[in-house]
Amino acid sequence: MARINRQFINFIKLSLLLVLVLVLVGVGSSAWAKTLLIYKGGYGGGYNYGDSRYDSVEGWSEKLDDAFGSSNITVTTDSSLDAYTTANITDFDAILVETGDLNGGADDALSVSDKAKLNAFIATGKRVVLTGENNSWSTWNTSITSLTAMDSATTVSSGDDSYDVLTTDASTIYYKSAGSASGTNGTALFGNRVSVIWGDSSNVLTVFDVNFNDDSYISNNDNSQYSTNIANWLFNA
Repeated sequence: MARINRQFINFIKLSLLLVLVLVLVGVGSSAWAKTLLIYKGGYGGGYNYGDSRYDSVEGWSEKLDDAFGSSNITVTTDSSLDAYTTANITDFDAILVETGDLNGGADDALSVSDKAKLNAFIATGKRVVLTGENNSWSTWNTSITSLTAMDSATTVSSGDDSYDVLTTDASTIYYKSAGSASGTNGTALFGNRVSVIWGDSSNVLTVFDVNFNDDSYISNNDNSQYSTNIANWLFNA
């Protein structure tokens, strides 16, 4: 009888331990979950996250899904940040701003309101990636490089977390038809100003090429690794 009681007590202990482990795993998973807001530009040609040219196995869309989990990614539907305020936009952990419309109109630029919200977000130290393109997108490119972070003269190098994460195992990037950031502020990556780290907290990245991470070019040089690095950098803000 005593032996049965001991067995029963041991069974109860193991059951409670299992429940505790499951609870801790659940809490841990929740604690590690982070959210990404994607500003989806209105250009109809099909660019960036979720579009057909970026959805291959180990492609750009998959890399973002792997980092954040697709359920933790929110995509804007109206080419603006109108659905958010300078207060609640900071509920997200990271932001990816994709390309504009390429029609030469006023909506080819971030609005004053959008810039204010992005500036508020960047001021928290959270990370933002802004995507530009070649000179055909000049209005858009000027727009995304007019945020407050671009006024900072801060530069970084090896030993800085942003620099190290973004350049891990990546040294040569193939850009198809890239633009470049004007001026000298920020830290240029890979020997040119197509990709630049900005801000006092080094928490803003601009990339002036929409093709380096599409399915046709992501396998070139170190493009795939760089794409993984960007996704990880956003997640680990």
